[in-house]
Amino acid sequence: MSKDKRLYFRSNRPDSKALSFYAEQSTVLLKDRNGYYLEFADVTIKKIYRKVLLHEIGHCVAPIHKGGWSPAYEEN
Repeated sequence: MSKDKRLYFRSNRPDSKALSFYAEQSTVLLKDRNGYYLEFADVTIKKIYRKVLLHEIGHCVAPIHKGGWSPAYEEN
């Protein structure tokens, strides 16, 4: 997230999965010379960080509940 409260994506338009992740906080996709972005109000930035943090923690917890790391993480 930049200081101007914008979340920039790559120069390509983000797919619907990426946009749906942020749909509760911002639904207007805009574009400028730096690429596509979503703009957020101050009150929603905390919610976004919380959601992303919980999402990333889920990546760490999920392998434990599945009985170990997924094959992609196992050492051969």
